[in-house]
Amino acid sequence: NEKLSGKVVALGTGRILDNGKTVPFNVKVGDKVFLSSYAGDNEVTYEGEDLTIVDQSQILAVIE
Repeated sequence: NEKLSGKVVALGTGRILDNGKTVPFNVKVGDKVFLSSYAGDNEVTYEGEDLTIVDQSQILAVIE
């Protein structure tokens, strides 16, 4: 199912813990990933392209 996979096109700064430390991402821009079936509630259009914003916890695996 194409909706359950995607390509990472941008990343934020990482999750900030209560102690102020940042947890870095386990993915990088360009990675193709499988997503949880619950991913995809945050859809936006940016510069004419439809994108979905997901939390790293919604990424199940990197496939490329």
